[in-house]
Amino acid sequence: MAKIGGLPEFTWQIDANRLISWPAKHISGQAAISVFKGLKNSSGIEPKETQVFKLQFRNQKTAVRIIGKGVIVPDETRLSLPFEAVTF
Repeated sequence: MAKIGGLPEFTWQIDANRLISWPAKHISGQAAISVFKGLKNSSGIEPKETQVFKLQFRNQKTAVRIIGKGVIVPDETRLSLPFEAVTF
């Protein structure tokens, strides 16, 4: 199927024509993924040989940005806090 070299164990999942992968623990840095001959795409086509792609894992800091100005005042039924997820 595929292998990510030099990195900790990954969990793999196939969803239609997507191969989804996530690591057992947090990783960063550069690695290579090998897609082996025999892995077919959604059209049934497979690569003629093993293909290697370079990956870059970055440590991104996530944050929340409050949208709007003023104070947050709840109405009678709910408290709404408009926000936007951002990455630095």
